[in-house]
Amino acid sequence: MQIRVISSCSELEAMTEPWFELLQRSRRATPFQAPEWLLPWWHHFGSGKLNVLVFEDRGVLVGLAPLCLAETPDGPTVTRFIGTGNTDYLDLLAKAGHEEVVLAEFSKYIAEMRRHSRAGFDFQELREEALATSLGPKAVQEVCPVVPLQNTSTWEDLRDVWSAGLFTKLQKYRRRLEREGTVQYEAVSEKNFSILFETIVTLHQRQWGQWKEGVRTDVGVFGNEKSILFHREAAQGYLKKDLLRLYCLSLNGVRIAAIYGFVHHRRAYYYISGFDPLYAQFSPGSLIIAYAMEQAVKGKIQEFDFLRGAEPYKYRWGAVDRRNYRILMPPF
Repeated sequence: MQIRVISSCSELEAMTEPWFELLQRSRRATPFQAPEWLLPWWHHFGSGKLNVLVFEDRGVLVGLAPLCLAETPDGPTVTRFIGTGNTDYLDLLAKAGHEEVVLAEFSKYIAEMRRHSRAGFDFQELREEALATSLGPKAVQEVCPVVPLQNTSTWEDLRDVWSAGLFTKLQKYRRRLEREGTVQYEAVSEKNFSILFETIVTLHQRQWGQWKEGVRTDVGVFGNEKSILFHREAAQGYLKKDLLRLYCLSLNGVRIAAIYGFVHHRRAYYYISGFDPLYAQFSPGSLIIAYAMEQAVKGKIQEFDFLRGAEPYKYRWGAVDRRNYRILMPPF
């Protein structure tokens, strides 16, 4: 096993394709370990120094730890995963069948850095299945509600997944909306990406935006231009790899709701949604989530992940809690 360190962004960008191939061959990976997410994140939010560990076996990439270094006010260097802060799941990657050896080499690296370089490690947002959870004592950091879909194959099957009465309510909202005119659902493609992306930004801001003395304050995920540019770049990358799931709901040609998420390894990830409050009587926010979940069932998806946050609405869809963990390792 050979280990090398990548410290320049250009060198990291040059290995995008083998990195993505490794993601596809890593059993515990999520789309948040993809270069399509982490490279745009570094471009727009990154600080400190890149310190990406590349693990190779006879010249073949078998592991990757996307790390960065940051100096703390009191001196020691803190090593974190790229994406820490606004990424739901973090971890290293290891090719199937190489997990143990990659973890062993990574553990040796951590011990060496803690002992001789006064480096601390702060690994956040580790799923229960994450490789990095075995590196040290962990504490619960976040709750991530997930809807199991293993026993569903049709829209009707979701009746048994969702909370009592939700299926009936959604049918009622659908009929009410259809009485108002033409109802259409759109899925993202290369052709319509720009308009659908602008739609999710606008509707999310419209739903969550608040005004104070004539100035919009809280606008949710798309709170500033940097965030919008990051998500546009990430979404375009995911689209090229067929990982993006972006849907819109229209009434009489007017887009009134949208949902933005991803799929990977038979899991669907719900990132955000938005709807026009002018149409709240039709519950378009619920209808677009239901549509996304229906498409997940048709695509033989096994889980629908609502990601971080224990908001009550997630449990109405049949979600059960999974936990994210944090591991803190100070210098020796």
